[in-house]
Amino acid sequence: MADFLAKPEVSKADIIAVQEPWENPYNDTTYHPLKQTHELLFPSSAETGGRAREVRIQTGLGEICFFNIYNECGTTGTVELLNTLLCDDQRRRRRHLMIAGDFNLHHPAWGGIEAIQDLGSDRLIELCDGADLDLWLEPGTVTRDQNGERTTIDLLFGTPALTERLVVCELALDCHADSDHLPIRTLLEVDTVPVVEIKRRLWKAMDTEKFDIFVADNLPMPPLLTTPRQIDDAVDHMIGIVQRGVHESTPWAKPSPHANPSWTKECGEAVKHSRRMFRQYLATHSEEDWETYKLARNQKGKVIKAALRHGFRNFIKEAIDQGPQGLWRVAKWARNRGQQQGSTMPVLKSSEGGVAETDGEKVNLLRKVFFPQPPEADLSDIHTSQRE
Repeated sequence: MADFLAKPEVSKADIIAVQEPWENPYNDTTYHPLKQTHELLFPSSAETGGRAREVRIQTGLGEICFFNIYNECGTTGTVELLNTLLCDDQRRRRRHLMIAGDFNLHHPAWGGIEAIQDLGSDRLIELCDGADLDLWLEPGTVTRDQNGERTTIDLLFGTPALTERLVVCELALDCHADSDHLPIRTLLEVDTVPVVEIKRRLWKAMDTEKFDIFVADNLPMPPLLTTPRQIDDAVDHMIGIVQRGVHESTPWAKPSPHANPSWTKECGEAVKHSRRMFRQYLATHSEEDWETYKLARNQKGKVIKAALRHGFRNFIKEAIDQGPQGLWRVAKWARNRGQQQGSTMPVLKSSEGGVAETDGEKVNLLRKVFFPQPPEADLSDIHTSQRE
């Protein structure tokens, strides 16, 4: 999973749907190195139905409901759950639907004419017929390839309006990262609300000497200031000179979600070797090439693990050498490690059973809960009196 999310091709995707992710045994989270570009949606231990996650996307076509699911082998529990999730609060089928996931079901309809048919696969076909879903992946496409066992269990479905806008749905072998499941790339031609990127300066790379020279050459001594207007003009002029000096001396930051100071040249070579061995296995599907690939994959894991361990130890050593300031930096890193960086508030439920979805509804509900109207004061024990 770490190697998969480290690929530049993967981080370009608007949505990265992962089935069976690594689960942190201590917190409700998973490995999430793309905090700068992607939001992590991971179920908490208190949630039910954690095998199906829904994301609603606002587009020019309307609201698109995307479901990422995992169905246990030999069961249809997640399929039954989907049958209820595909309807809105009025029990009407949603208009624009996308479903992606590992269904662990076999059927000739998606596995090809030679595929076996599981008993529970009929429930998935009934669901697709009822929701008017189209199969986007070409029938017979092998999505799981392990030691000669080739099956089609990772599927993508969508409603007809989205099928008309489907550009491609195919295997993405350039993004493969040692999983027995092969990644799938899907591209839809829909317009979404653009996100404004906030730029920031790389202050560590500031050329202070160049900044001082620029400010000294362009900021003359102000004359005697006697009125508020003169003071405001002088301050505005000084701010403008400082901003121009920053522009001349300080570059823009180019943060990368893939940057890792622990990554070494040996890690990159091990990853490339593992990819070559996997491509060789795909070309031959021989048992000998599979064993060679497994050795390369295991060796890659050992090299990366050793590099990350060495990098972490250097991080701690540098923090200790910096004294209290370095220790505070380690403490801050430990507190924030693995936490989800939420940028939106989820749907809220009131004690009466209502639901707050819009921003206005959430504000009113939070105001009602945290700032309730005070009760009427009980004045029965106060007796009126007259003072002479």
